[in-house]
Amino acid sequence: MTLTRSRLVASIVLKVSHGHNVRDVYDPVLTLAYQAASDFSAATTPGAYFVDVLHILRYILRWFPGAGFKRRASKRRRSMERIRDEEYEVIEN
Repeated sequence: MTLTRSRLVASIVLKVSHGHNVRDVYDPVLTLAYQAASDFSAATTPGAYFVDVLHILRYILRWFPGAGFKRRASKRRRSMERIRDEEYEVIEN
C-alpha cells in the first residue's frame, strides 16, 4: 500500500468514524494519528527493550542510567493521550 492509499484509507476512516474531512496531508488529526501509530508500533515490537526480558527493570527510577526506555515510554504515553484528547477537540470544532 502506498502512502497515498494509506492517506485515502485514513481519511475515509476519519470521515466514517468521526465525521472529519481530511483537508490535506498536513491535517492535524491525520498527523497525530500517524504519530500515534508509529509510537505504538515502536513500543510493541517484541524484544525491543531489555525490560521485556528482565521484568524487574520496570521498578528502576526514570533518572537511573539505562532507564531510557522509561523516558521514551513517558513520551509515547503523552502522544497517546494527545490522540485521545486533541483529536476529539479538533473534530468537535
